[in-house]
Amino acid sequence: VLPNENKEEITLSFIDDKNIGNTAIAMANLRKEANAMLEMTQTNLIQSVGRMTGINYSFEEIDHREDKINGINYKVAEYMSKVSLLQMNQQESDICNALYKSFADIERVGDHAFNIAQYSLELDKGTLDASMCAQINELTALLIKTIDILMHEDVLKIESDGEVIEAIEQ
Repeated sequence: VLPNENKEEITLSFIDDKNIGNTAIAMANLRKEANAMLEMTQTNLIQSVGRMTGINYSFEEIDHREDKINGINYKVAEYMSKVSLLQMNQQESDICNALYKSFADIERVGDHAFNIAQYSLELDKGTLDASMCAQINELTALLIKTIDILMHEDVLKIESDGEVIEAIEQ
């Protein structure tokens, strides 16, 4: 995902790419950034589903948050490419890989949440058919489960991508 030049500049809350420090500091900051991104994604999912049920959440706010989620993901990928150049032991490398995959999963859930918000606009117009509503309900259940798993696994504690994969497969 590339940043849109017409949108505001995205700043990261916990990462300073000009002062990476050592791998322990970089990983701690990446974990904090992942949790912040996960909270934004969860808010978008809740509000998008709410729109589908008639709650008047602002589509523009959901859209703005989605742009921010995408921007954070882009900036984190840039940062992680710098972090990958640091000397790492196997455990740190595993954590870095798991965090990278977690960011991708969080961003993907955010994309689906935004799609649901877009469907809510069709629902408002009366152009969404019943079969699509059923598919959206199935997607919503899957996204809620994914968010719960990511929050339960707690990106602050991820030690390997195997932990995340194992939890999702269960």
